[in-house]
Amino acid sequence: MRLDKQWRKEINETTIIQEGNQQNSIVAEDSYLSKRVANYKATLKCIEYNNNASIVYQSLSENEFWLKNSRYVEKAPNNTTKITYKVEFDVAIVKHGLGFMLPVFIVKYYTQITMNKYLNKLKHILESTGSNL
Repeated sequence: MRLDKQWRKEINETTIIQEGNQQNSIVAEDSYLSKRVANYKATLKCIEYNNNASIVYQSLSENEFWLKNSRYVEKAPNNTTKITYKVEFDVAIVKHGLGFMLPVFIVKYYTQITMNKYLNKLKHILESTGSNL
């Protein structure tokens, strides 16, 4: 999560509050939602951790909006690695960021396009740095 801002455009900063990536670690995420909400702060807790396989963070109940992101890593054919990133969130955050609500199908469509861009950027970073997951 510390390096998310390298591949997720909306992330301003991620700060570790409780050290480590093991289950129950806590991070503070500062995100750019829009010009209206340039610094949305969320606190997330690691609710699932399997070394070199998966990590899941979910927002704490004190947050205004619910958020969950999941990352899964698995070996794939031909000495490659498959990474799956999943984000789930309260769509009401869209109204908070924009000042008005968009239809859910537009939010889903925009999120899918954005996630595809982000994952392509992450793929490029991992391949260009020779990272071995």
